[in-house]
Amino acid sequence: MTTAPAPNVMGRKLTLSHVGLSCVDLNRLEDFYTRVRGMTVTDRGTVPGGTDQLIFLTTDPSEHHQLVLASGRTEGTILEGPVLGGAWGAAIFQLTFRLADLPTLRRVQQRLIAEGNTNFIPLNHGNAWSVYTRDPEGNALEFVVGAGPVGMTAALLLSRLSIPSRIIERRAAPQSAPAAHVINARTFEIFRAAGVDIQAIAAACQDPADAGQVLWVTALAGRELGRLPYER
Repeated sequence: MTTAPAPNVMGRKLTLSHVGLSCVDLNRLEDFYTRVRGMTVTDRGTVPGGTDQLIFLTTDPSEHHQLVLASGRTEGTILEGPVLGGAWGAAIFQLTFRLADLPTLRRVQQRLIAEGNTNFIPLNHGNAWSVYTRDPEGNALEFVVGAGPVGMTAALLLSRLSIPSRIIERRAAPQSAPAAHVINARTFEIFRAAGVDIQAIAAACQDPADAGQVLWVTALAGRELGRLPYER
């Protein structure tokens, strides 16, 4: 299978803003996502010129809405049964919520159990833990706790000593921006002892001439405003 190269379209990089769900029972889903999932209603209203209702919800004070519930769902059946990684064949494959840590994941599951939900599929992604279930209208939900470089390195070193461990990380995917300026020599020594491919890391690193500078830019790939030598 081959994939055609992406066209060079200016501004094609996207960040997911929110997800909207059409609902059979709008009040029931509002109750589920606020009382059970802990989201807050930020706005609600009627579609201009009609009677359909919209409810806007979020968990982030800086985001007006991350989820929109809309009344008037007329198609599809309410799916039941185990969620094996997502709702295969449904219009909405899954809604994934990133959680801070394992205790939070446990609390979410306990709230779902209190609602009479017994439909849970746990899954180990290797660098993340997930629990899959459904909301009251059969939409597949995933609650995920993932793994970062420090925890993964510690787990790798423990595994070489035959010590079991569990990795917990709040992000569900790698960061889109750098989180460190340099990787120091001692880190490379630890990675080498753990069997990490040092050449692969070196190939991904910035040229030392650029890494020795602190840059002020309008964005990661934007216009450079100025630079100074690092730590001088």
